Amino acid sequence: HGPRFVPRPPPADDLAAYVSRGVAVSAYAARAVVLLKAPLAEAARRVSPSAGVLEAVDADTCRLTAGAPGLTVLVIHVLMMGIDFEVIEPPELIDVLREARDRLTRALDGS
Repeated sequence: HGPRFVPRPPPADDLAAYVSRGVAVSAYAARAVVLLKAPLAEAARRVSPSAGVLEAVDADTCRLTAGAPGLTVLVIHVLMMGIDFEVIEPPELIDVLREARDRLTRALDGS
């Protein structure tokens, strides 16, 4: 019947969350945590488990932890959700947001 193996303990109690974190966060060089100004259920409709890990903060907000190849990609990812947010970490993400804001302002002003 083939070789036998000794089962080992799982790496986490919540295996779905463990896999989600590995796929959406740990695999990437750039990581960010943002506070989404939306209830968890609303955010979950817009963020797949492969795109980030959501955790409820209170009835009106939730925390998103996500990863991407770079911070610019994270900015685009968060903006495309269509949810107001606040940067928790890393602080460098704020600079990337400012650069995006300035680029959009120039585009809107036609310069």
